[in-house]
Amino acid sequence: MTADPREVLDLGLEIGCGMLAHGASVSSAIRASRHAMRDLGMAEYHTDVTGNMIIVSVRGETDGEPLTAMRVVPVGHQDFELITMLQQVASEARNNSIPDSRARIEVILGRRGRWGGLDVSLGFGAVSSAAALMFGARWIVGLLALIVAWSIHRTQVWLSKRRVSVFFQQCVGGAMAAATAVGVALAKGWGVPGLAGIEPGLIVIGAIISMLAGLAILGASEDAIAGLYVTGTAHAIHGLIVTIGLVIGASVVVAGASWLGIPVWINAQFSIDGLLGPVSVFWSGIVAAAWAFCTRASRRAIVSAGLIGAASWWFFLWLLAQRWPVVAATGAAALLVGVASAAAARLLRVQLDSISASAVVPILPGLVTWSGVLKLALGTGEMSFVDGQQDLMTAAAVGIILAAGVAAGAAMARPMSVPIRKLPWPIRPLGPRGARK
Repeated sequence: MTADPREVLDLGLEIGCGMLAHGASVSSAIRASRHAMRDLGMAEYHTDVTGNMIIVSVRGETDGEPLTAMRVVPVGHQDFELITMLQQVASEARNNSIPDSRARIEVILGRRGRWGGLDVSLGFGAVSSAAALMFGARWIVGLLALIVAWSIHRTQVWLSKRRVSVFFQQCVGGAMAAATAVGVALAKGWGVPGLAGIEPGLIVIGAIISMLAGLAILGASEDAIAGLYVTGTAHAIHGLIVTIGLVIGASVVVAGASWLGIPVWINAQFSIDGLLGPVSVFWSGIVAAAWAFCTRASRRAIVSAGLIGAASWWFFLWLLAQRWPVVAATGAAALLVGVASAAAARLLRVQLDSISASAVVPILPGLVTWSGVLKLALGTGEMSFVDGQQDLMTAAAVGIILAAGVAAGAAMARPMSVPIRKLPWPIRPLGPRGARK
């Protein structure tokens, strides 16, 4: 089937741009776009992503004029249900006319999400609350983290609608979390019952953990491994910027509180002692499942992500208890996530990324990134600066090993996973010999 190259170009651009705008990995968006253009009879076709721009090029005949177009990818909420639908449009492109495929895309992009905005905000609150409890916080800290994280997300949604940049949204979020901790410190000083033994800094960590840059570092590592170095660098810088925004917002409030005589110290260091128990493992599963809920994954994917996330967290902590280095333990846990996610995706017939992207959340390097930026921004002395640099290097190494481990695990499970068709970027010589017959 051979179609008009310009129409094929537009279809490939819409598929790739729609997937990227709703949180798909760069490699899966490129693969789906190329898949559709190949099935529509293009002799040569190419899709590339640079930063926040997608570029698509097609050639109807090997000696014909190429057509190229690019588009800036809009920012949207991660929605794996929508991504799965767009992938289905790409896989069925050869069986439908291009106008029909574009009409389906328009309907998909215009539909309401599986969960509403308030539900997603509640999901982010559940992620923060469960993460605080996973690290051994008391129930009141988890409750406060849920309320604050929900409030922060609703505030950021409101700011986003008014075109406030992500950096300033993060500053506001960090300030709100720190202000809550200052309020708890004040209440403790006044002798409010039930707050004895509460560490106010844990409230800050719990409230902001869903906003940390762990997924950005993971995405940057995936792009770098796939050879998309410019895009990977852009994602890494984005991760640092959002973390710096959190640090600035929180540090301003903490500095103001200290000036008023209300000491609040934000500590991002945790001991694994006591975290190997069933309570921590249970809450790690809730973290992964809640994140899958936030990304509007299917119910089967949510349950799978929760189970795999809990197993990977326990395995990670067990390896640390056996004195494995952090990076090596992370890689082994990521390998487990990749294999288990690929097997579950095949068994349940759901999208692989909707499981793996959520199952790795408990072991993401978000806290390490936060700790590094915090030491660089607020620390004093040469050792603090060196420790901050070391934490950032550890976060980068963990991100890379996570991406590599998940990809390697999925590749190892490929016989159990969804069959992969022939790579949609054939190399053909120019001229009559390379023309389609």
